[in-house]
Amino acid sequence: MWQKDVTSGSDIETVAVGLSPHRRFDILIGAERLHLPTEVTGFSATRGGTSTFISGEVRFVPLTFDRISPYVLASAGRGTSRPTVNDLFPEPVTNDVWLMSVGGGVRVPLTEHLSAFADVRAGFQGERDTIFGLLP
Repeated sequence: MWQKDVTSGSDIETVAVGLSPHRRFDILIGAERLHLPTEVTGFSATRGGTSTFISGEVRFVPLTFDRISPYVLASAGRGTSRPTVNDLFPEPVTNDVWLMSVGGGVRVPLTEHLSAFADVRAGFQGERDTIFGLLP
């Protein structure tokens, strides 16, 4: 999955694999990369950087309609953040981070053992002494 935030120029890439022990319940393991660019506004600058996560996710399908299955999800992960290094922020830094999110989406089976999905999620990322919200 690839997303682009048109307001800040950020992007998110995600890949996941999972299994469905029951037709209404999925368990996934995923890897995510989140990049936020450096932003300069007047005399203020936000460093930006790249965070990578390994996460676990659960999905529950309350109803099924023909071939489309809507679901709700919750995920949590841990990873590493590497803030941007440039002329404004010359010191390289690496921080431990965590990520939690909730959302919903739809799953469409392509074959008996392969499905495509699309979802929307909102969450929180925590890094050192900062927690910030992530919205689509």
